[in-house]
Amino acid sequence: MSIEYLEIPECPKCKTGHHRCKLEVTRSLVLGLVRPGDLNKPSRKVRFTRLFTCPVTNEDFQATFVLTDTSSDRITDVKVLGTEIDE
Repeated sequence: MSIEYLEIPECPKCKTGHHRCKLEVTRSLVLGLVRPGDLNKPSRKVRFTRLFTCPVTNEDFQATFVLTDTSSDRITDVKVLGTEIDE
C-alpha cells in the first residue's frame, strides 16, 4: 500500500478552487520470467472512478482519474481516504 495524492483543480460542488485528495493505492508485485523486451514495455494508464466529498459543502461528487502502473507493479485497488482544501 502507498499513499498518493490527487489534485482536483475545480470542485464541482463549491467551485472555490483546489482540493487535495488522499488516496490509498494498493499495488500487486507481479513476479515472472523476464524475457527480451520486457524491460522496455511502457507503463500503462489505468482509469478509476470514485466518490469524493467536498470539504467546503460536505457534498459527495463522482470523479474519474488516471493512475499509472507498470507490467511488474499492477494497481489492484484505490481507496479515497479524504479530501482537504488545498490553499
